[in-house]
Amino acid sequence: MWHYDRCRDYTVKSGCHIVRKWKNLTGVTSSNGSTRQFPSVYGKLGAEKCVVRLAIRLLLEIMRGWFMLVGDNLGVYTNNVAAAEAKTLPCIVASTETVTGPYVEAQEATKRSKKAKRIPEMGGSGGGGECITRSSHVMEGGGSLESYRYFLSRRTVLQMLNDRGYAVPNSELTRSLTEFRFTFGDKCDLESLRLCLPLRSNPSKKMLVVYLGTEEIRTQAIRGLYGQILNKEALHGLILILQSNMNTFARKEVLKFPFKVEIFYITDLLVNVTKHILQPKHEVLSAGERDKLMKKYKIEGKQLPRMLETDAFAQYYGLQKGQVVKFTYCSGIAEFLETYRRVL
Repeated sequence: MWHYDRCRDYTVKSGCHIVRKWKNLTGVTSSNGSTRQFPSVYGKLGAEKCVVRLAIRLLLEIMRGWFMLVGDNLGVYTNNVAAAEAKTLPCIVASTETVTGPYVEAQEATKRSKKAKRIPEMGGSGGGGECITRSSHVMEGGGSLESYRYFLSRRTVLQMLNDRGYAVPNSELTRSLTEFRFTFGDKCDLESLRLCLPLRSNPSKKMLVVYLGTEEIRTQAIRGLYGQILNKEALHGLILILQSNMNTFARKEVLKFPFKVEIFYITDLLVNVTKHILQPKHEVLSAGERDKLMKKYKIEGKQLPRMLETDAFAQYYGLQKGQVVKFTYCSGIAEFLETYRRVL
């Protein structure tokens, strides 16, 4: 007998237990002996449920047909509106074959126009920053965009080394874009852009700055660079400016250098983060000043607010773990506020 079980499944069973539960039918012991009563029992038990299921299915089919009809009408209306709008846009080819065709084309045209206003990346896929927008001063003197990127990044590096205490000539800091192009040319040679500056407090310690090309940087290139460095004992640090990705094996090779190596992407050096108008006054504390601060407030270094070593400000000054920076805020809300952060 076909009936609904406890799991609401429509299945076949003998039906004896159903018949026994029905009060007006008694004495049924097997399915063979009660075959004449099964239709009436099934009708009393399952007819009402079947009617409900059929009604629900009918209602769902009606709603489905109604939604399909409304969707078709809406699609025709949207298609007509899109075709009318496409006639007013000369840069878009109107297509009424699909409902969203003109809108997709309009969106693609907008993306192309925005992309055309930006300067393409110079082979850098890991800088993580947007390209500089085209303006009149970018193409000053009819120069290339490549030379302008090198000018901005080199100026930021010189300012960064000057703030770190290295002896940077004033002529390098005040050099204009025209003078830069006159000295290095419109197509700069990466070898000529290298810098080697001594520390003011200890001239024997020097910092070397090297620009790498636009191709992917691999282990062989890093080993070749290390072989080109002379007087490795006098070198205090090395700054690598990348225009492309450096793979994992090359980064592991850099860790083998006997001096500290800092890696910057050229897109991160187009703007000096410390020159921003919202940047508070900052001061890197010496070891003695840090100890006085701890004694004054009777605290330990781990109790100070934290700053990651990968922070843009920490990378700019080349801060190491354990150093403390003092920030001074002067604004309308807080007239004067001093806070300290410890590098982790």
